[in-house]
Amino acid sequence: PTTTSVMYLFILTSLLQMQRSFQRGFGMRAGIRHSEYANNHVRMLTLAADYYWRNYYTGWTVYLGKLEGADPTVANQWRVDRYYGDRNRVGFLLAAGKETESAGNGIFITGDTFSAAMTGLHWVGPAWGLSWDLVFHEQGDAYRRGGFRVGLRRQF
Repeated sequence: PTTTSVMYLFILTSLLQMQRSFQRGFGMRAGIRHSEYANNHVRMLTLAADYYWRNYYTGWTVYLGKLEGADPTVANQWRVDRYYGDRNRVGFLLAAGKETESAGNGIFITGDTFSAAMTGLHWVGPAWGLSWDLVFHEQGDAYRRGGFRVGLRRQF
C-alpha cells in the first residue's frame, strides 16, 4: 500500500480591517485577509456587527472564504460574552457554515462545519492574562474533535 502525505507550508498572511463604532453600543467591522501557503493561497472577507450593553457583548460575523481554484464558501459565527471586573470575560460562541480544504494535486474537499466553544480571559495583572477555551469542532463526516486550551497572554 502507498501512503500520501500532504504538507502545508505557511509563508505569509496579511490583514486589512476597518472598524466603526456607533452610538448606543453598536459597531461594525469589515476586513480582508490574504494568506499564502507554499502551494496555494486563501482570501477571506469578514463582515461583523457588534453590540455592547452593560457587562455584555454579542456579535455576529460572516466569513466569505475563497481558496485558490475552489468555489467560495460562507460561514457564520455568533458570540456572547459577559465581562466582569475591569477587562475579564467569559463567553460562548457558535459557528456553522462551509469550509474548503485542499487535498493536493488540485483536489478540493468542501464540507459543512460546526463549532461550539466556551472561552474566557482573566487578567492577573496590567499586562498578563490567562485565557482558556473549551472547544468542540465538527468537519462534516471527516472528523470531530474537542479539547481544552489554556494560554498565557501578554499585552504590550
